[in-house]
Amino acid sequence: MIQQENPMSSSRESFGRFKQFGFDEEKMRQVNDPEIGHQADVEFPILSDNQLKQLTFELLDDPLSWRVRAVEEIQLTRAQWAERSRVIEISPLGEALQGSINSMFDGTEGEPKSLDLILPISEFPKTPLLDFIMTVDGEAVQRIPRKKGSVIQAEYIYHLARRAGVTVPSDENLYILLACIFGFRPGAWERMIKGRKVICRSRALRLFLRRCANRAIELEKYKHWKKVLVPKFENLVRKHVVLTRSSAAQNPLLALPSLFRRVTLDDDEVGQLLDKLYNFLDDSEKKFRDPDADPHERECAGWLVSTYCAYGRRWEAMARCTVPLDRPFTITVRDRRMIRFDSPKKGGLRFFTFILDRVFSTTRHYVSSADAQSNHLHIVAPDSSVEFVPRSCKARDEVWKKLPCSPSGVGQAPEDEQKTVEHYSRYDSRSDRPFRIWVQCRLRQSLLRWCMTWGVILATVSAIFLIVRFNETCGYSWLCAYDASDKMNGGDVVAILLPVTFAASLLLARDVTTLGVRVKRAVHLLLMFVFAALWGITVYFYVVGHICIGS
Repeated sequence: MIQQENPMSSSRESFGRFKQFGFDEEKMRQVNDPEIGHQADVEFPILSDNQLKQLTFELLDDPLSWRVRAVEEIQLTRAQWAERSRVIEISPLGEALQGSINSMFDGTEGEPKSLDLILPISEFPKTPLLDFIMTVDGEAVQRIPRKKGSVIQAEYIYHLARRAGVTVPSDENLYILLACIFGFRPGAWERMIKGRKVICRSRALRLFLRRCANRAIELEKYKHWKKVLVPKFENLVRKHVVLTRSSAAQNPLLALPSLFRRVTLDDDEVGQLLDKLYNFLDDSEKKFRDPDADPHERECAGWLVSTYCAYGRRWEAMARCTVPLDRPFTITVRDRRMIRFDSPKKGGLRFFTFILDRVFSTTRHYVSSADAQSNHLHIVAPDSSVEFVPRSCKARDEVWKKLPCSPSGVGQAPEDEQKTVEHYSRYDSRSDRPFRIWVQCRLRQSLLRWCMTWGVILATVSAIFLIVRFNETCGYSWLCAYDASDKMNGGDVVAILLPVTFAASLLLARDVTTLGVRVKRAVHLLLMFVFAALWGITVYFYVVGHICIGS
């Protein structure tokens, strides 16, 4: 078990931590004061800070005990944005939290019908979210800000360490570093590595630290961290999730600017803190891989490392709200987020995958698949000119390993999986299913549009061949002189060019959705190329005198 004192045991220490990250201590004391709560005519009991976190951690430990069903729908409405809606059916929380509630309200008359909780809602990627709406039991709620949510996430890692029997270093700065890692926002970092001013990407990280941390770091220390410590974290993280350059869990150096704004540390102390963090995670990983360890502690240790890795690229949305304890209710989440077309797996056949993604548009969706007793996923494309390629719709786990399809009935195959040209759906309620999965769906034109487009391309190629062949049979060759007695006249050119030009222009200008344009961009480029070649050859023959418009 943890050798240090419980970091949440002292209310004064806990308030100090929360105040350091932006919580108002006076407001928290007012909310947690039973007398003030009664003065405000609050019909539910007021919990202390420690009690709130205890119930939140209990909900995070076993989401299947209170989440009955999760139904998620993804609509590919635009080339860059997808509209998502998620409905989570919740069983009466009084049953899932019965033991903790009984111990908290022992001796009171009756059981509360509702309770003010910090309720975990869902996980979201650290990317822009538009039109974000959350409702709990039909009432709109506001999520806890990410900065404050990262504090709770750091406390949750400590909670998992206690359950796993892993010793946490007795360093308060380690807790702050975890909160900074989970609260890291990759926007500035992404802009810097994509910016034109960064000539060499290997220097981007040092430039990022220099600009955002407002302090200089010794070059030798920086090289040691980047060449020795960062690869250790990467080797640990890649066992649980796909690596990404914007994850502070994978590269803790990204969280140093936020750390320096909260505590004052020199370079040696930062190096020691990073070593403590890695040793703590490595001890948890070793316990998870140890077959002789206690099964419960092994499970908690594995969940600790997996949660740490997941919090590096996703954030846990939580809301402070009043929920009923004696009846079921629902949680609904709606948002609009960016569609990922590039593969998250880097290395290997990266260039081949890059070219393939440009020719055949493939969407990748990172979804939760085991945060309820049963999970339902539906992906649709409302654009009638776009359809799915059923055989190319696949699911992969968090380390990008391909998962079997439902008809196979082996391994981690879902209970039901449907792939059609109109939608992709997946249902699973097995206990051993992966907690999160990647779903990739390849898109293509509808069959009618595909036939029309390729028909126009073949007609354009035929027109090119006809013009070239006509001039050759009338006495012209690429090496011999042209017989001026036979020439193509204006009627011949119009008969060849007008139908093809009209059909090609109609196809190129017909698309009304950005998603349709993206899916068909490769074939449209081919169409524009042969169309330009047709007109180029026609103009060439006219300039050299092989086509006489006035005849």
